[in-house]
Order: sequence, then C-alpha cells, then structure tokens
Amino acid sequence: MEYLIGKLDCWQHELPPCLQLIGLISGGRDNLSPSQGRAILMVHILYLGAVILLYRQLLVAADEDQQAGRWTLGVNQRELHKYQAGCEMAAQQVARVLSVVDLNGYCTSQCWLIT
Repeated sequence: MEYLIGKLDCWQHELPPCLQLIGLISGGRDNLSPSQGRAILMVHILYLGAVILLYRQLLVAADEDQQAGRWTLGVNQRELHKYQAGCEMAAQQVARVLSVVDLNGYCTSQCWLIT
C-alpha cells in the first residue's frame, strides 16, 4: 500500500504548478479553457478516488476488528490514524473540487448526486 501511495503522491508532486490542484481550486485556471480546466479537475478527482480506494479496504478491516474486539492487522494504531487522515483529506479535497467544477450544461446537478 505504501508503494502505491508513494507512486500516486509522486505523480501529484511532479505536476507542473499550473496543473496542481491547489492552484486550480483557487481560480488558477485562467490559462485553460473551461473544458480543459474541468478535465484536469476530473483527473484530480480520479487521483483522490484512487487514494480513497487504497485506504478503504484497510480502514474497513480495522473497523471490523475493532467492532469484534480483536486486532488481526499488521499495522499499529498510529499508522491506522495516518491512513484515516489521508482518506479524510482526499474526501475533503474531492468535495472542494466538486464545489468549483463548472458544469456548464455538461452534467446536471442530479447527475452529481447520483455519482
């Protein structure tokens, strides 16, 4: 899991500044067309979704172990909290990205609710 998270983080950090999420969310899409900006934001949603999916299985297993009063996982509580924080941060970022995506007729708000 650490290897895959490292690869994803490396991809994100190697993006040119104009394509990094923080700049795109804060309005740094001036040099991009609306459809380009939207497409790049969607790529970031896919990245964040991959982060969530990587953490999800471990977090679900940890919750099941805690509910059953046992601990069978090969991670300690400190690592688990780190993974929870990473998952929460990714989910919050997805929410932020969705709040700035200009649908502009490409998708209705009902479509986002279903997604």
